[in-house]
Amino acid sequence: MWNRAAGWIKESAGEVLGVSRDVKKKVETKKVVYAKWIESKAEEEKRVSRKEYKLSKKEAKLVVTAAKTAAFEILYKGLEEKDGEKMLFRLTKIRERKGRDLNKVKCIKGEDGRVLVEDALIKKRWQSYFS
Repeated sequence: MWNRAAGWIKESAGEVLGVSRDVKKKVETKKVVYAKWIESKAEEEKRVSRKEYKLSKKEAKLVVTAAKTAAFEILYKGLEEKDGEKMLFRLTKIRERKGRDLNKVKCIKGEDGRVLVEDALIKKRWQSYFS
């Protein structure tokens, strides 16, 4: 009895919340069908494989779109709640960190040990360092 009840709960939760594994399955299926299409040699086989690929691509797109929509709805509801402002600042901080260019030097120490942050001073320091 417990197993049946647990199964019903899992099934209804999967229908309501969606399952990320479903997205993974569809995308993986699309990749497999694409590989089959590329590897096929005969024209008839290629034509059939191409149709299968188009169908699986369409299904994967629909599932991904549905998952994204659900995720954004949850995000927007979270932003509208009481702690939404904190969440917004966290998202902004994360986005800013990801957008940083790690190849660019923003500050270095000068000859006297002070931190230089202006571009002109940084360039002069590098110039003196290498010469």
